[in-house]
Amino acid sequence: MKVITLAMTNKVVRYLILSQLSLYGFLGICSFINPEFLFGEGGVSNYGVYRTTVVPFTSAFLLSGMFLILASRCIPKSPVTSLRIRRALWVQALLLFAVLLSTYPYKLNHTYKYMHITAGVLLLIFNVILVSWVTLRVYRDKINILLLIGEFVGFLITLLTLLGVIHWLFVAQVLTSLFFGVFIIRLGKRITSE
Repeated sequence: MKVITLAMTNKVVRYLILSQLSLYGFLGICSFINPEFLFGEGGVSNYGVYRTTVVPFTSAFLLSGMFLILASRCIPKSPVTSLRIRRALWVQALLLFAVLLSTYPYKLNHTYKYMHITAGVLLLIFNVILVSWVTLRVYRDKINILLLIGEFVGFLITLLTLLGVIHWLFVAQVLTSLFFGVFIIRLGKRITSE
């Protein structure tokens, strides 16, 4: 059984913070360079298809996923909850990479577009399931419940956008990402403090 040390705790939390900061920081740079997508139709993926924003967009997703993998490697494989969270961070990273890779060609044709939408929806559903599982079964506290509610609000906005009722995809993506980011950092602190 692997013993969790203070250094490991610090690494997990540091990598999770770096993951979220790289995602928000580089997407923030994209928004500064090209603010027209903030309140228009479409989501953050629009930044991945323009020459002016493709590099920070790629950096956001690539670095975020890489730091999630590094964080997961610092979490012990036992007890079972730690192993599940470790695996969840890997899945999260792989889904970020899938969204990233499917972004570049998504405006070429309907097949690529639906592949990209599927990757994004899978990422969103995975996040909601992970936050729900941890909040309702593992670490139930008031802050996690609020974060879960925030995830569901973002999920509903995304669903309404995909159904064409409203056009707030960018807002929904920012909301769900922020709630998930706070959640994952808190989870890293909690899982390594036991």
